[in-house]
Amino acid sequence: MAHEEREGIVPPTVILASALRQRGYPLRLFVAGVDERRLRLLQLLCGLDVTVLDIRLCATPHSLRALFSAAASSDSLNLILAPLGEGEGEDDIRLDRHTARLAELLECDILPVLYGGTSSALAARKAFNLKKKLEKCRGANVRALLFDSVLNPKEYQLLEIEVGRHLPWICLGYIPRHIERKVPSLLQLCAQKPNSSLAVALCTASAQLNAIEGQIEWQVFSSLARSAHDWSAACAQFETLSQVRVAILRHEALSLGGNNLELLLRSLGCEIVDVSVSDEIIPVDVHALYVPHGLGYLSLVPLSANVPLRRDMGNLVFGKGLFAEGGGSLIFGESVGLPTGREVKGLGLMPIKGSFAESSGKGRYVEVRSEADGSFLMKGETIRGYWPEGISAKTSSVAGRVGWGVWDVEDQTRLSDDGFIVGRSVATQIRLEPWSAPNVFHRWLKSL
Repeated sequence: MAHEEREGIVPPTVILASALRQRGYPLRLFVAGVDERRLRLLQLLCGLDVTVLDIRLCATPHSLRALFSAAASSDSLNLILAPLGEGEGEDDIRLDRHTARLAELLECDILPVLYGGTSSALAARKAFNLKKKLEKCRGANVRALLFDSVLNPKEYQLLEIEVGRHLPWICLGYIPRHIERKVPSLLQLCAQKPNSSLAVALCTASAQLNAIEGQIEWQVFSSLARSAHDWSAACAQFETLSQVRVAILRHEALSLGGNNLELLLRSLGCEIVDVSVSDEIIPVDVHALYVPHGLGYLSLVPLSANVPLRRDMGNLVFGKGLFAEGGGSLIFGESVGLPTGREVKGLGLMPIKGSFAESSGKGRYVEVRSEADGSFLMKGETIRGYWPEGISAKTSSVAGRVGWGVWDVEDQTRLSDDGFIVGRSVATQIRLEPWSAPNVFHRWLKSL
């Protein structure tokens, strides 16, 4: 499902996914591109894990397909929520070429969700212009479309007639304008649990859509998904690790990077142990601790009050091994700068001075390159990822050791140092894409 992007509005594809979930459809959810607000909205409204799919992160078609194979299920609707592009004027759209490329690589249809808040003639002309652009993209197949923010049923009837005259696409219905919701800030989204008042308020939009009889052709929607080509790509084959247990620190704020690394860990044969910030211990037979990317400073208050868990985390940092990425890595430093300008104490386990600024949930595509042999990356090895907006880190002491350079994927300029290493523990301000270099994670885990 690919939506026309509009600033400040909850993507209609998120409302549709939530509505499908409420109707009892089994779902596997994916987001295309780096959009942490869209990802967090899906987690809150659907209560499911979300996988990030992006060829710029995975680096190769093979890695992208391997990731999709690991996350997808033949028993579920595998929904990829992607940006279709931004509107140009009232009757055209600037197509997102990465979405078209993703559809080609995964051999899947595109279901456009177009803004229909203008006249029926203009909205139909936009659909026609979209078709002409998609015809130039190899593998970009469309069989149906939806409209968003249509003013009233009469306007949709006119729109449906216009589309039927000029396009061989099925109109599956429309989302009325009153269903539209403003998107909360990333901070608001990360401070919520799935049953919070904000999440419930957003879920009412999906419930309202479901309550309108015949608004969306849900049966046709699911039939189109079931009639799609069977996914034929073979799953990636890895040398499995025996009896390796990895603890993952869980907190609603540490959820912005998707479940990509967890999927790789399971593919490598690792057993996952969930550890909440309110838990008092990490099992002694755990080999490593993984702290995901997110607004880590929101987890500092419960962690600061949990002395036994902090002690166990320290033992893993200086003993067996830690992998912390993005905003999850900054809490291990000596100090953490907050978006308000205040500075608070970190856990003091790594030589890092980090800071958070306001973020819209976007990121910069980067490649990490090792400049020396280390416990995680060997000299010359690379791994893709993105640098989350609003996150920065530097060494807090002369003794602090970094071994990586961060390079922009597009213009190949060197942006920063990275890779804060203590023994076999690694912290990085980058949200790394493990499927771009699975052998690196395999080797690191095997060495613990």
